[in-house]
Amino acid sequence: MIIIKINNQEEALTTMGLKMDASYQDAKKQHIALSWKYHPDRKNGDEEKFKIMEDAWGYLKRHKNLFTNENEMTSQKILEEAIRHSNEIIEKTPLNIAKGLWGGFHQL
Repeated sequence: MIIIKINNQEEALTTMGLKMDASYQDAKKQHIALSWKYHPDRKNGDEEKFKIMEDAWGYLKRHKNLFTNENEMTSQKILEEAIRHSNEIIEKTPLNIAKGLWGGFHQL
């Protein structure tokens, strides 16, 4: 009997045959497929592979927050959005608005 304890997301995803950029939904679909394939009650089931896969899935379920939700922004996107927004605010200062309307101020 082989006992493997999954300790991180990379191990869990690799064990389930997924890439590091897999979503939680991808992992869930893969879990269902592998459960069906390796379940010990099935004719060609494999109890050891089933237990390893279940350990990997258990790790991923417990650490669901490690996945980046497709509807959420990653930290890089949040930073890019903040920079873009701050540039828009800078562009709307009274001096920049005046420059846009009258071509700027001329020194006398």
